[in-house]
Amino acid sequence: QGDVNGLDRVHMLEYLPDTIHILQLLSASKFSINYKLHGNVLSAAVNTPFISISYHLKSIEFSRFIDLSIEEKYSIRTDFIQSADDFEEALQNLHADGEMERYQQLLKDKIETTDLKYNSMILELLKDILLRRLEGR
Repeated sequence: QGDVNGLDRVHMLEYLPDTIHILQLLSASKFSINYKLHGNVLSAAVNTPFISISYHLKSIEFSRFIDLSIEEKYSIRTDFIQSADDFEEALQNLHADGEMERYQQLLKDKIETTDLKYNSMILELLKDILLRRLEGR
């Protein structure tokens, strides 16, 4: 609130610190802007909205995996960037009334449904392995 330019609230990571440090920083952040897919995944893991600077389709696909609206509003392809103004729309979208909460809920829902899906698949696999062992196969 009281700072003049807000630079003390902006963190640029030009190197890759340890995962714990990144998760702590992302957990305390309102949102992140990431060039690499890993930053988007870690941001999503701690329920922090992200803007993806997508140099590869995998980043766009991850955004789409969360929700089509995340891809459309918050993925910026590097081959289309002309100036810093290209980020303005994504930033405005993110700061619209209720959007941050909507985005966070999408992240939370996707993590929960994915967790449930893969937990049940893994449990079935382990159950099958155990039954085969017990049957002597």
